[in-house]
Amino acid sequence: MAVNPLSGGELENACRAYATKAAQNTQQWIANNCRQKLNMTSQLLEYDYNRHYSRCKETLGTTIGNNRIGIMQKLNVSVVSCKSLILTATVKADYQTLTGTGWQGREAPVAVFIVYKDASGVLHNLLSENPNDTSRRMFWQGFYYADPVSPSITAYGTKVPKGQWYTYTFDLMSLYPKPVDIDFVGAEGDGWATRDGKIKSISIHCVQ
Repeated sequence: MAVNPLSGGELENACRAYATKAAQNTQQWIANNCRQKLNMTSQLLEYDYNRHYSRCKETLGTTIGNNRIGIMQKLNVSVVSCKSLILTATVKADYQTLTGTGWQGREAPVAVFIVYKDASGVLHNLLSENPNDTSRRMFWQGFYYADPVSPSITAYGTKVPKGQWYTYTFDLMSLYPKPVDIDFVGAEGDGWATRDGKIKSISIHCVQ
């Protein structure tokens, strides 16, 4: 179940997929937090999609604004037969301004994420502003080198050496509840400017 390096049309599709998801998240945010702007939804979504797509094509982690920039790949595979499901990612955190994993445990120079469905049919595809709200939280692991300065925290994060490649492994079957289907996998950079993070490879290995 390796997630292969992307280039050309595959890279473009992965950028478009992430940009589409980001636009959908913007739509949800508008509906929940600024209903008075609903008449501007189409314009805002078009801007949000184009911004994420353009930045994805330029670079994964580097940004000049407080935006989530990333890439994702659709898998849509059943993992119900896996006794263990090993995620391996090689990442590098080169620079960060927002320390730790941000104020809510969901921002880092580089992070990997997985959206999955559990045995009850619940889709875990959210990143709540409340780090203690795990009911539908996706798997998200951020990588940082700067120790947190309050109100930043380190939840859902791994501290890594600055500017050095780091290989992270995690058994996704240790999640509760366990995944039975993997929807998509991705990598992103998030947080205040300026930040810079890179990902070299990511794979998911099923052990039956």
